[in-house]
Amino acid sequence: RNSKLEQRTDQYVAHSAAVGVKHRGGGSLEVKLRKKTDQDFEKWKKHRCNGVLTAVDQLLERTGHAALPASSSSLQVAKCRRQAFVGGGALLEQTELLVGAGVQASVWRTVAVEGKRADAAQVRESILPLCRAQAAEDSFSVQGYPAFVVRLVRDEASRAGGERTGALGTDDLGGPAFLDACPGSGVDPQMREPIALPLGLASTSAAAPSPSRRL
Repeated sequence: RNSKLEQRTDQYVAHSAAVGVKHRGGGSLEVKLRKKTDQDFEKWKKHRCNGVLTAVDQLLERTGHAALPASSSSLQVAKCRRQAFVGGGALLEQTELLVGAGVQASVWRTVAVEGKRADAAQVRESILPLCRAQAAEDSFSVQGYPAFVVRLVRDEASRAGGERTGALGTDDLGGPAFLDACPGSGVDPQMREPIALPLGLASTSAAAPSPSRRL
């Protein structure tokens, strides 16, 4: 079906696989809390805060989650996303990501499926082999954005030879699709970073880079 294109830059704050925190498009502050896991499927609830991190800590305390680390690490993520409904009604998303800025920026691709489990599971099974086949090196994984953000922050800290705070967890994304690169994402075509594709499903995710595809 027809897809729609969305572009924006979000600022993510690393917490854990069960908690996602971001400034959406440089504006509103959103918190996503994982409510349930069932094998690779996850259920999430989104909350909007008043724009300050103290409000996030209050929400986390009320819901039984650890507070944000005192020196929370954050990531700038520029996105170019396509969405379309597929199969019996699952929403498929493919997003090209430019994580960070300057020469240290990295390029990733995420593929996600959202919807009722029966619809999402069918789409997931059809797309996972394709995503895995395109993966470069060992970067393919099934996880959600919060866990993905923690992973990237830790990788960055490792490259810098330092330690950063933040808990590691597991999240989700999912699904099939548009395997072509998304134009207009602001990614330098000369960059030689491999495209990793975290993909997920209606409640599940995966990631992997493709040595044969460059933005």
